[in-house]
Amino acid sequence: MKSVATYNLIKMKVYFSYIFLFLLLSLNSCAQKSDTSKEVKIDYKLPEISDSIEMPEFPGGVEAMKKYISENVHYPDSAKNESLQGKCFVKFIINPDGSISNVSVLKGVPRCTECDTEAVRVVRAMPRWKPGRVNKKTAPVYFNLPIIFKMQ
Repeated sequence: MKSVATYNLIKMKVYFSYIFLFLLLSLNSCAQKSDTSKEVKIDYKLPEISDSIEMPEFPGGVEAMKKYISENVHYPDSAKNESLQGKCFVKFIINPDGSISNVSVLKGVPRCTECDTEAVRVVRAMPRWKPGRVNKKTAPVYFNLPIIFKMQ
């Protein structure tokens, strides 16, 4: 007896769902008809394309950045013990004042979250960069940086 009552209840819910859907679609089509009677003019403006872009730069250039990373990255003991190696790709923003924010790991070293944490720590501790510029105005720029963890 319960199954027949349950079946009838489900049947009623489906029936009311169809009615609700029909009413909703009817109202939507009426609303669209009234909107189409008015002409809407859309003015599309393309953003200006800049021909003057300067990328941010680590103080002293790429070689100075490599030296900074090699001197400041501490290989985690757990990674040494298990001979874990790999690249950690870190993404961050270089702000208009040259500071670093929004540091995150795009792709980490497999099975080594300690390496990823160390890479984030080193990037957060970096000195201020020479900021990026667009049309001679400083602008925030995303930067991706691979940090390699390799046993010597």
